[in-house]
Amino acid sequence: MFANRAAIEGSMLTVKGAGWEHFDVRFFPSTVRGFVAGVLTIDADQHGQLLPVVLEVFDDEGHVERTRASMVAIGTRPATVPGVPYRMPFAIAFMSVVRAQTVVKARLHAEEGELAVISFAVRGGAPDAPPADLLG
Repeated sequence: MFANRAAIEGSMLTVKGAGWEHFDVRFFPSTVRGFVAGVLTIDADQHGQLLPVVLEVFDDEGHVERTRASMVAIGTRPATVPGVPYRMPFAIAFMSVVRAQTVVKARLHAEEGELAVISFAVRGGAPDAPPADLLG
């Protein structure tokens, strides 16, 4: 999920302002920043391993400055009850320039392949025209 703020606190995921469907800007180009956060489910054979996770932020029209961020999930957790998978919360910050209205996508992947793709719309603004009050 996209969120305004996200953090791991005591092995738990804490989020604020999550579940974006859109992000409104006053003008283009603009900076869009936030977090991609969620919970990874890891297999028993991944327990105790370091698991690199990569986030790519992009769009299909070329209006977003393609951005990459990464983290290492540490698959060390107390044992779970049989039938309950190991869960690893994550929060990855991102920041990117957006040049026009578009649909921003975030792809999360690990060594074994794609984990998820999520998206939100960037709305508003006038191309290359900052608001008059911003110019002073």
